[in-house]
Parts: sequence; C-alpha cells; structure tokens
Amino acid sequence: MKIHYLLLPLVVGILFSHFVHSASQPQSTDDYEKIIVESKVPLLYYKKQFEMAELDFYELYNSLADEPKFKMICDKRRVTGSHIKRTFCYPQFWLNHSAQASQEAFSNTDVNLLRQGIVKNPPSIDAIEFLSSRDRKAALAYVEGLVKKHPKLYQQLLKMAQAEQLYLAKKDARKNKK
Repeated sequence: MKIHYLLLPLVVGILFSHFVHSASQPQSTDDYEKIIVESKVPLLYYKKQFEMAELDFYELYNSLADEPKFKMICDKRRVTGSHIKRTFCYPQFWLNHSAQASQEAFSNTDVNLLRQGIVKNPPSIDAIEFLSSRDRKAALAYVEGLVKKHPKLYQQLLKMAQAEQLYLAKKDARKNKK
C-alpha cells in the first residue's frame, strides 16, 4: 500500500509536466477538426423574389398604362392535377383573343358533343399566339415607350430582370451541382 502512495505523486508530476510542456508548444492547425457552416437559401426563395418583383412591375405598369388592351391581368388558379394555386399574368389583348377563339370553338361544336363535355377543335396556345402576334408587337412598343417615359418603371424593370437572373443562376448552379 505504501508503495502506491509513493508512486501517485510521481505519476501526477509526470502528467502535470506533460500538460505544461504541451501548453507551451504551439498547436498545429492539423490537430483541430474544422467545421464549416454554410448558409443555404432554398431555390424557392429566389423564385418567390422574382415573382414578387414581376408582380410589382405589373402593378406599377398597370397604374401608368392608359391603353386597356395592353394592361396585364393577373389571377390565381390551380394547375390541373394540383391543389396549389399559382399566379398567371396575361395582357388583356391575349385574353380577348383566347376568349374569341374559345367562343368560335364552342359555336362550331355540335350541341350533343357539348353536353358530353367535348369541344371540337379547342384553341391551342399556338393558335392564340398567332392571333395576338400583331397586338404583341404593338404592346412591346407601348411598354418600351412607358419605360422610357417613367424612370420608376425602368427601375422596377431592372429589379425584375436582376431577380430573374439571380433565380436562373441559382437554378443552374443547383442543376450543375447534382
């Protein structure tokens, strides 16, 4: 028993001297575990930022536009097969051509088919795009004139374009990462 009491101070002294010696030596960075913390913003955040900038642009544009057929009409709808509503925006002239093409399709369909929920030759997006091509050219010229005339609208357009570029860059980076 007495031998153990004699060894205890010796062991404590050796351990203490080892700790003092190691504390006086500079630690190498290889001895530490490195933890890197990165903030990751979801892609949906950038998409929402772009959508909000787009809606802000349309709101300002509509307040400045005095030609009704060039105003943007936005509404929320459910996409087929989903319960989630999305916002869709179309110029009034596009909606007018769509309604006209739909009306023609209904009037050219037999009543018995309509009762069954069948419409003969419903209008396609391509057909509506074709019908509205002249108005689209006029609308682009109209928007360009408004943007040149109103600096605030120009700034909002730049903000929307920057938000879109950031969203697309993040989307591409995510796709390339996989």
